[in-house]
Amino acid sequence: MNIRFRIKKLWLVLSNPFKHTYTANICNHKTKLEGPMSDGKHTITMKMPLAENGNPDYCLKCIGEMSIKCAWCNNPITIGSPITLYTPKDDYDIPEYAVPYTENDSKALVGCLGWECAHSGADMCGRWMPPGKVERQPSPLELCMMANQGNEENMVIISDINNYPASASIHQMNKESS
Repeated sequence: MNIRFRIKKLWLVLSNPFKHTYTANICNHKTKLEGPMSDGKHTITMKMPLAENGNPDYCLKCIGEMSIKCAWCNNPITIGSPITLYTPKDDYDIPEYAVPYTENDSKALVGCLGWECAHSGADMCGRWMPPGKVERQPSPLELCMMANQGNEENMVIISDINNYPASASIHQMNKESS
């Protein structure tokens, strides 16, 4: 654990008792706006967004319980995390904790965005969102295929993965004349 995270965690522990307590809109539990969130194995610091009424929708404990494990590498996937959706080969032994994605007759499994995970890593096509579901977005490859219909050749550039797909831009490639 790095020193910066330890200092932040210590500051949260010391200052949290003096911070405002909120009642979550959906789960109705008491919660702080910022604090440690645990999936049972890993603990991270999370700051809850506020809804229009000034309260968070879920408490930190419920958000932690919505975490899942990557079907490929067993790493945690927390709420708001980018995800991949890969379809396993027929001989893949699917772990019991794997979360299937079955929309549109898909047989994909929810995976993390780790570089050394699954097939090739970093093929974002959605986020893991409350109350524990996939919020599907077109992958960069899907955007590129949509942009390259007809005779045009385009490329997709993603400037900020945290703001994807809004940060994706499509640029026409220059064709050199012969």
